[in-house]
Amino acid sequence: MRCILPKRIVLSGGGIRGVAHAGALLMLEERGYLKLVNEYSGISAGGLVAFLVCIGYSFKLIARFCLEMDFGSIRNIGDDAFLTCIETFGIDDGKNVQKVLKRFLTEMGYAETLTFSQLYRLKPQAPRLRIFATDLNQCNVREFSLVKTPNVEIITALIASLSIPFYFHPVRDPETGHLLVDGSLFQSLPLFHLNAAEKRTALCISFTVDHNKVNEISSLQQFITQLYASSYLPLTEEMIQKYKDHLIMIPCGSYPLWDFEASRDVRKDMMEKAAAAVTEFLKTQKGISPPRRYSVS
Repeated sequence: MRCILPKRIVLSGGGIRGVAHAGALLMLEERGYLKLVNEYSGISAGGLVAFLVCIGYSFKLIARFCLEMDFGSIRNIGDDAFLTCIETFGIDDGKNVQKVLKRFLTEMGYAETLTFSQLYRLKPQAPRLRIFATDLNQCNVREFSLVKTPNVEIITALIASLSIPFYFHPVRDPETGHLLVDGSLFQSLPLFHLNAAEKRTALCISFTVDHNKVNEISSLQQFITQLYASSYLPLTEEMIQKYKDHLIMIPCGSYPLWDFEASRDVRKDMMEKAAAAVTEFLKTQKGISPPRRYSVS
């Protein structure tokens, strides 16, 4: 296949599996495949990685963060969380996640309240950022971007997209007042949310889905995971077949998305699997340089 460099990168959700995106992007950069990219978009964990890229973090720094951060520390479950969840619709208020995201902004010299339009004014040459969440009131996708929501704080949009139902409290949309949750609930493959012209110039990085069909459901965690899969899997499988030339599928889809305590070795393994998936994809692209020895350590 003749190589056509993408203009936009779209990153799927996947909980802790999202660390694999860093490994994929690092390899794509090394191979010169990201030179024309002017937009990064994502859902949930994919939105987090897209956010880091667009505010100026290098792929190497993002990979280091994915390896070294104690993701378990972002949990914030109060003593009465399970008693109040009937009112809050979740057990974790997301405040620790918010603290981490704000620190990412301030470390790069931005205000904690940075909006999409402010990011554009400060860094007009930076790639554009699009984040997708699920609007529960309207039962559809909610796009946050410079075009759609210029005055919304980026952190608000990102936390909404990260808010796994039943675990995190949903986020109140600052413009509509609607309740927002994880964008993966509507569709885990963000390529779905692009128009036809955008799809033609996009490369989507996602995770294999063959693990989603099981013979037995034996835990609450697995039950919720299967609820997720049932909401998007049929359409996702159709999209994978239709746009396979625009997809890199990382073979770590079976890893539990909730396992924020995943060890460094496990995260490194997922990133290396992502790099290998990129290498296989690029074998189909003419004009791409051969890989050097890859390492995320």
